[in-house]
Amino acid sequence: MMLIVSKFLIISTLLFVLYKFSLRKLSGGFLYKRVYLLLIVPFSILISAFANHFAVDFSLIEENAAIEMPSLLLNEVVLKPTIQSSWTLSDLLIAIWLAGVFLFGLQSIVRFMSLYRLIFSMDQWEEYEGRKIAFSKTSVAFSFGNRIHIPLKYKDYTPILMHELTHSERRHSLDIIGMELMKTVCWFNPVVYGIAKELKLTHEFEVDTIVKEKVGHESYVDSLLNAHFGTSSIQFIQPFNNKKMLKMRIKNLSKEENPGNTYWSWILAAAGLVIISTASSFISNASTEVVESVRQGEVKQIDENEVDKKPEFKGGMEALIAYMTKEVNYPESAKKSNTQGTVFVSFVVKKDGSIKNVTLEKGVESSLDEEALRVVRAMPDWIPGEKDGEKVSVEMTLPIAFKL
Repeated sequence: MMLIVSKFLIISTLLFVLYKFSLRKLSGGFLYKRVYLLLIVPFSILISAFANHFAVDFSLIEENAAIEMPSLLLNEVVLKPTIQSSWTLSDLLIAIWLAGVFLFGLQSIVRFMSLYRLIFSMDQWEEYEGRKIAFSKTSVAFSFGNRIHIPLKYKDYTPILMHELTHSERRHSLDIIGMELMKTVCWFNPVVYGIAKELKLTHEFEVDTIVKEKVGHESYVDSLLNAHFGTSSIQFIQPFNNKKMLKMRIKNLSKEENPGNTYWSWILAAAGLVIISTASSFISNASTEVVESVRQGEVKQIDENEVDKKPEFKGGMEALIAYMTKEVNYPESAKKSNTQGTVFVSFVVKKDGSIKNVTLEKGVESSLDEEALRVVRAMPDWIPGEKDGEKVSVEMTLPIAFKL
């Protein structure tokens, strides 16, 4: 679980950085930008959770390697669940995440209810091009769904009305609702808040570009400057006069579209997605340990039967069984589903006794497999094997039997 969350944070950050330094600088292509921003979170979750299905099988590389190691099969270690009186780290993290989802979800509901009361507190609505428009004495111009609110003093001010109508026609409110849901579920990921900010900015750029073509560049810039007044604190709305975005919006209006740059930037974005997706497969299932010195000539080419002294867990087999019994936590999901079986894990005891290249040879079920790999990776150094009085690296295979 921790590995999936870590990959989610890394992949979403890389995709967001790719947007900030490439796609964001493009003129036009606003629909594609919106889709890209909205897909960063679900795409990152999908790749993080299922990249192991596309992972490169390093064992195929090892089979073709020029260097061989002796491989020894250890006695089976039988493990049974023990009663635990306290929460595991995973339980605690899940509880914290659920608490965050509840609090952020509650916050979103409160915001939505505030917006709902604001919209339906207005008595008079006028039908205009399939939308409902309300004029009041307040100073905030905004739109949400098919409801548009215009300050009474700007009733005859066409650019502001056209701006909010365009927001409504482009269904920007749906994007905001989607991002609010993502922020609720992924509240722990700071990238989500950056995406939400960029999405709102993209909405404004898109609308500004469309309205500018209808009313003229100078007239529309004057509209932005003249409407530079206070805005509402309700975060669901699309305010016309957001002070923080004003400078960037005016600068964006002056951009000249370059079709060549647009083409190559989208090619770069597509290449970035492929690279990130491919790279994530190499770290799936926590198998991030590269097959290191085994392929670099450190291990001598010897036959298994020529090992004079086999590697040994410090304290012998009894100590190994005691270690495994103490450290292994029988997964709750496996206990509930009555899942049991033997997981075969291979690893290399290096010349210095350290444990490297931990690999799942034969699994039973994902939770049992991950627990077996975790405990083997955490094993203390062994007493290394020897050949002719010289320490050598030896590959071991440990059967770990999970029984209920």
